Amino acid sequence: MPPKTKYTKEEIVNAAYELTREKGIDAVVAREVGKRLNISSSPIFTVWNSMDELREEVRKLAKQRYQAYMADVFDYSPSFKEFGMRWVGFAEPYDYIRQRHRSFCHYRQGQLFRRGG
Repeated sequence: MPPKTKYTKEEIVNAAYELTREKGIDAVVAREVGKRLNISSSPIFTVWNSMDELREEVRKLAKQRYQAYMADVFDYSPSFKEFGMRWVGFAEPYDYIRQRHRSFCHYRQGQLFRRGG
């Protein structure tokens, strides 16, 4: 029988989710999640067989939070404007999205252009 973990499955998923918000899903590795919780990476594998399983849980949590954030968008008029504002608002705190966006695109006279184009 595996040893009892110090952290719950939910706490590990939340730590991995916050790591994803800061650095992207590729940053979710056992060592980084362990650092965030001040534990070694071993306890993570008492809960999941692989990091892919944890990443899938993070995706599910992100989807749940996005759906909750967007739930009442159609109560507004015009709803398409509110949808766009919330979509951008949901992504705004994700540092890695802004970093990728800046490295891929730039603005010129209010228009968005792809780099090299």
